[in-house]
Amino acid sequence: MEQQRKARRLHIGKIPVGVDAELLRQFIGTAIVSAALGPEDSIEEVSMNEGGRFAFIALKSPEIATATMSLDGISLLNSPLKICRPHDYLAAAGLPSELAPLPIAPGSAWANPLPLPGLDPKPAGMLALPAPPPAAAAPQVCCVPPAPPSPRS
Repeated sequence: MEQQRKARRLHIGKIPVGVDAELLRQFIGTAIVSAALGPEDSIEEVSMNEGGRFAFIALKSPEIATATMSLDGISLLNSPLKICRPHDYLAAAGLPSELAPLPIAPGSAWANPLPLPGLDPKPAGMLALPAPPPAAAAPQVCCVPPAPPSPRS
């Protein structure tokens, strides 16, 4: 049940000054419907921090939450919003909360690659290619503290 709740939550960051929870709910809700990501009542809860610069929203399903992440960068009052998973999502998904670097043994081919015969290891004017994308993209996660637990009635 707790994992399901965490999978339905999203972090909304870079909220412009003056935007309250109701305006944010209406804006994101309208965007969800306009982009055909979910129904009008997709947002169950909006919790904003005291400064109003970020919020957590709870959606009806994990699928709608995942689809809503495609709205990342949408502009509200000329400010692009940051829409991503909260940091506790990794734990909810059963993934490690921190990704450790791969151990590289000193003297290994990865630590000290050997040049190939006849090839200059650093030819002049050669452009570096970007790294290929990972086989399975990890979920986009923001580095923010978790939202305080909501009061239960």
